[in-house]
Amino acid sequence: MLSFSEICMIAIIALLAFGPKHLPQLAQRLGQLRSFLQNLNGEVRGIFDQELKQTQLQENIEKAQQAEQAYTSQEKNTINKHNQ
Repeated sequence: MLSFSEICMIAIIALLAFGPKHLPQLAQRLGQLRSFLQNLNGEVRGIFDQELKQTQLQENIEKAQQAEQAYTSQEKNTINKHNQ
């Protein structure tokens, strides 16, 4: 985050570089750019979270299948021991 003195310095440089007539337009465009970037960040974060949840779900399904196979195998071994 920028400090107050840094913001003042940027405002003075912008005023000198663009002039008082173009400064409001510049501020508006920068606000639009900031808004666009925030929206883009939200979309990217949403996609990332969705992919992460999908990956975790797939991993959990695989673990459940492995556990089921291990349980079934153990159950068969127990039955075979009792039948002998």
